[in-house]
Amino acid sequence: MTIMMKKTLLILVLLVSFLGSLVANIGVSTKTILLRSTRSEKILKRPRSLVSIPVEATYDQSLVSLYFTTSLKEVTICISNEFTGEVVYENSIYVDGPITLSVNMSEFEDGIYNLQMECEEDVYCGTFNNENL
Repeated sequence: MTIMMKKTLLILVLLVSFLGSLVANIGVSTKTILLRSTRSEKILKRPRSLVSIPVEATYDQSLVSLYFTTSLKEVTICISNEFTGEVVYENSIYVDGPITLSVNMSEFEDGIYNLQMECEEDVYCGTFNNENL
């Protein structure tokens, strides 16, 4: 193989690799909702310890999904519009193991919403942007 053929082959491989990653990401719109724990007393006692959050939240095309990874007993979930303060969803559920809960946000206005989950001794909070397409 000549040097020119090697360069052409290298460019072709890089181009195929790049295009493959672009195609793989088309249609992927799931966004992680970053949650923070408000368990201030325990954090102040151990400021260097990592706080494990037993729930993951995602937003994908007007659907909020909550993935509870462990038993939390009773959890109160509240979603409110950050601008108006209007509570658009509120529900208490019993989480006795890993479960998923989904909330359809398509009937609510576009905008920034607050997600709050109260369980046992802790409160988990996050925000997301509701974009009805």
